[in-house]
Amino acid sequence: MHQFDYKVSDFDKLSDDMRNLQDFFWKLPVKSAKQNLAIDHACVNLEKVVEYERNVKYIMTNRMVGYEWGSLIVLALISLYCLILLNDGSLSMIVFIPILGTAIALLLMVLYMLDQLLWKNRQWMVLPIFDVFDKLKLTPYIVYPMLSNKVISKKMLKGRKIRVAHFPNPYPDNSGKKVKVEQF
Repeated sequence: MHQFDYKVSDFDKLSDDMRNLQDFFWKLPVKSAKQNLAIDHACVNLEKVVEYERNVKYIMTNRMVGYEWGSLIVLALISLYCLILLNDGSLSMIVFIPILGTAIALLLMVLYMLDQLLWKNRQWMVLPIFDVFDKLKLTPYIVYPMLSNKVISKKMLKGRKIRVAHFPNPYPDNSGKKVKVEQF
């Protein structure tokens, strides 16, 4: 579960783990048709993970650049400026302009979060992995920054035992990692 040890932008550091896992499955001795079926199923699912990894790499290398963000911000500011110029002091305009300004700001924030692959990170990344741990009856694993950055809330973990990794060195140096089981 090294994927939590890295930021999404450093997802490519997991490529070797994926290849090693594939090699492990291909080298397993097959003693029965059931084992062969299980290994084939695992390899098919691993191929899906590798495809997901390729998609993430593509998305991370094709993010919006500065001038694209600049043009969006300028367009938003021009829109707000035009609305302010149209303000005739009526109650409807006094209510409409702040609502539209807030909507434009929220839209820019959502676009930024989508561009950085941060949108709904908990629902798309963390919770499915927790489900895998639960189904395998294993103790879930997280890194401490997920708690400190509020990717995962302590309320969400209440009553659970979780393996929490602490890193003594600043990111991306993962050496000296210490994992301890904590009860929430």
